[in-house]
Amino acid sequence: MTWLEPLAWRLRQSDLLQLLFAYFVLLTFVLMVTWPQPVQPVNNSWFALEQTNVSALVILALIYGSWLSSTPRPKVRATLIALLCFQLLSLPLKVSSFAASFPGLPLWWSLLTISLTVIAFFGFGLALGRAFDVLRLGILKPLTAPLVIAGAFALDIGMGVPILNPFGSLSRPSGVYMVSITLIALLVMVYLLRPIRVVAAGDE
Repeated sequence: MTWLEPLAWRLRQSDLLQLLFAYFVLLTFVLMVTWPQPVQPVNNSWFALEQTNVSALVILALIYGSWLSSTPRPKVRATLIALLCFQLLSLPLKVSSFAASFPGLPLWWSLLTISLTVIAFFGFGLALGRAFDVLRLGILKPLTAPLVIAGAFALDIGMGVPILNPFGSLSRPSGVYMVSITLIALLVMVYLLRPIRVVAAGDE
């Protein structure tokens, strides 16, 4: 139960409560706007909903990862898990749009891919935020999200395959993207879950 306590505490903080409310409002609005009229035979609401979902979660992961780069690791872990909970809490909206849209990929693929993407991009935010801290350029941390997203798109366009661009994997499963994003997410989890070394007062 130890890891649930910081998560519960983090979810009660005003910043995440407000963001969770805005997240649900955004997804609900997108679903209402894209849901077709009865006379329309095709329902593509799921694709718009998932694109909005992954965009919001990736931007939040980058922003929080960057700003928490010098924060104690327990709070960083709790924040990341809280962001992952956003997607779980929005599952009813996703299931309803998925059932109506009949996309050509399984629902579990979307849930797994987006969860790994959030972890990986949170790690990108941490790494870039730490670099800004080392260079004493913390004022540039707001640029983390646009820099990483632009770099991910540039890499995928240059390579011709979806490596770090999550949008390509929403239309059809991509083994290359799954491998790359899984490896990055594993590195992030190893970093966040490694034991914290406590140095005694008399140790050198």
